[in-house]
Amino acid sequence: MSFCQYKHLNVHYTESGTGRVIVLLHGFLENLHMWDDYALELNKRYRVVCIDLLGHGQTDCHGYVHSMEDMAGAVNAVLKHLNVRRYIMIGHSMGGYVALAYGELFPDNLIGLGLFYSTAQEDSDEKKELRLRAIDAVKSHKKTFLKTSIQNLFYPENVQTYTSEIENLVSDALQLSTQGIAAALMGLRERPNREVLLHFGPYAVLIINGRRDGLIPIKFMEAQMKLPRVTHSLITENGHMGHIEDRDACLKMIKRFIIDTHEHHNNLPEN
Repeated sequence: MSFCQYKHLNVHYTESGTGRVIVLLHGFLENLHMWDDYALELNKRYRVVCIDLLGHGQTDCHGYVHSMEDMAGAVNAVLKHLNVRRYIMIGHSMGGYVALAYGELFPDNLIGLGLFYSTAQEDSDEKKELRLRAIDAVKSHKKTFLKTSIQNLFYPENVQTYTSEIENLVSDALQLSTQGIAAALMGLRERPNREVLLHFGPYAVLIINGRRDGLIPIKFMEAQMKLPRVTHSLITENGHMGHIEDRDACLKMIKRFIIDTHEHHNNLPEN
């Protein structure tokens, strides 16, 4: 396994393929292996870097709050370690929030930013309260919390179809420390609104969201999809787990975004 150091922590990553760099960030309760299927497709043409975010997968915990900015710092440590300079970054759910924080902190490094079932908005007051309840739930009934949370990521009519996938996701999530889960929840709760990046960010933006996503209502995303820096967007027909529920449509759009974004930056050197 490959690791680099960030604030004396071990940050786990994988890389495969050659060419221009695509960085893939997983969501809450996931790990970098959520991207395995897509990475096998993308690494035929690109150098694909997947990173375990703080407190997830094989990456250490930093403390009791893992802010999106701190997670972005860990991502940057990996990319500096790999000596890559310009890249497209795509994040699923929490990974999208980390990508937005990265786009604010290190804008010159990005040529494209993908929000994959994610949003530039902050939590509502109601959602912030639910984050606190979730922290209590994971501390007192971890397994039940994980099973319920992961099942709710899917469109209800798809739950039976993807029983084995859900079981695997729960099994992986059970390996996470309670501290890491709680720290991520606090970071999610405290993240700011970053819609300004979709107006003025110096990089192209991709947004993919699900019409039946129970976590991020599509009515809030349709307005974001019309913002100036959003060059590509897709509304799928299912829930929050597009890489599973709408695998082919999402992969096709990601590939199109990568190709079109690179065409507008064809003077960039290979990493």
